[in-house]
Amino acid sequence: MHDPDVVAFTIVRPWPSRSGLPAANNGKRWAVRLHHVHFEDCAANGCNPARNPFPWWKPRSYGRFWRLAGREFYWPPLITVWHREPGGRDALTVCRRRWQDKDGRWHFSRGWHWHAHHWHLQLHPFQHLRRRLLTRCEYCGGRDRKGDRVNFSSSWDAPRARWWRGEQGLHHRDCERGRVAVAP
Repeated sequence: MHDPDVVAFTIVRPWPSRSGLPAANNGKRWAVRLHHVHFEDCAANGCNPARNPFPWWKPRSYGRFWRLAGREFYWPPLITVWHREPGGRDALTVCRRRWQDKDGRWHFSRGWHWHAHHWHLQLHPFQHLRRRLLTRCEYCGGRDRKGDRVNFSSSWDAPRARWWRGEQGLHHRDCERGRVAVAP
């Protein structure tokens, strides 16, 4: 079985957090990762920098990882909007339209992003708060802590709990390793 959900878009929070990744030591103290940089082979791939310049005004042109004054920062998601296919079908089998032009090339619609009646919102701050307050490790019974998260599972089909109850079937990283190693 495949997943009926696909990410329509993500809204990132306006303030960054320090990244857990180590800073690359390549001598640069300031760097913003871009999604597209024009190279020599861009013209061969259909990109024309003279006609289509870098869209600096679009937020999606910039990556979420930045290096500012030698420190790595990350803009985590605030809200993730999921598109759920009607009837629990595979993702984008019903809502995405496709057609073939007279040259034989296939084109796909992007209108499925705006099917608001198929949206499911994931509010990350509330998810973290719920996990911090209510979820316990099934192996050791410990709480979710900043350095030791309870977010590992070896199953796709964990039972859904009500919002006021903790999630079932989750473990700390070390407890998941120990549980899998001991399992018959």
